[in-house]
Amino acid sequence: MIYCYETPHGKIVERIMTVAQMEKASREDLSITEGGETLKRRIDVEQGGQPSGDKWQSFWCEASAVHPDQVPEFTKYMADVGVPTEIRKTGEFKYTSRSHRAKALKARGLIDQDGGYGDG
Repeated sequence: MIYCYETPHGKIVERIMTVAQMEKASREDLSITEGGETLKRRIDVEQGGQPSGDKWQSFWCEASAVHPDQVPEFTKYMADVGVPTEIRKTGEFKYTSRSHRAKALKARGLIDQDGGYGDG
């Protein structure tokens, strides 16, 4: 697994360890000592993707994009099905919340394999 830590100087570093190695090296606060310095575990950096809850930010999604020629058609379609969605001229969809993304994907018959339980 890849674990992320912050040095005392604010630099984020990655360390590859097994779970057992990480647990053995970690103190109760999940920090480790390396080269005489204490490195603070940064789980928030490890998580990647979109933050959950009120920290969720809108984003442009290339994975669910349409061909640029289809932008007007899909802009109208999304509004007609009750999920108005901004679409760039290059075809990327802008999702404004987890539920907006879930509804927009469902309206198009797409499935998010990484969607969470709260994405409905």
